[in-house]
Amino acid sequence: MPFLISGNLDLVERHSLKKMEKFLGIILSPVQFPVEQYNLLRHALHRNLDPDALIRKMNRQELLSFIYILTQFGDVVRAETPAEYLNVEKIPLVLEWQKGQYMIPYEVLDHLSTSRIFKNQNYLFALIPSLPIKEKKPGLNGLVPVMVKRFLAR
Repeated sequence: MPFLISGNLDLVERHSLKKMEKFLGIILSPVQFPVEQYNLLRHALHRNLDPDALIRKMNRQELLSFIYILTQFGDVVRAETPAEYLNVEKIPLVLEWQKGQYMIPYEVLDHLSTSRIFKNQNYLFALIPSLPIKEKKPGLNGLVPVMVKRFLAR
């Protein structure tokens, strides 16, 4: 399950984080407050990331890898992923947060969920924001214990 990198910079491999910072034209620092990191990321994504242009710039292999990670809720493990879907080195929004574990940060998924491309193709992450709060809560209550177990297992 992807997570917010705001406030969790120490969980992400530095070389991978630098790739995203360079693409967005920002510098994230552990001395910034998590809210500052979140707002900086959100504004940079809004200003610099057009989902349509991002998809058009990718070659076929990169696009397949990106779409595969999206269909896996933004998180994949190298050992469990077919090799043809692991061409992620040049995709600036896919971070290697631990050795062999790749994800698309929640901030990016949140931004992409506003794109008509992903809504029209019924990607689950793009449909969740449009749900009423009564329907969101049961889903989140089911995900939180899974996420906590995953981080405690590290």
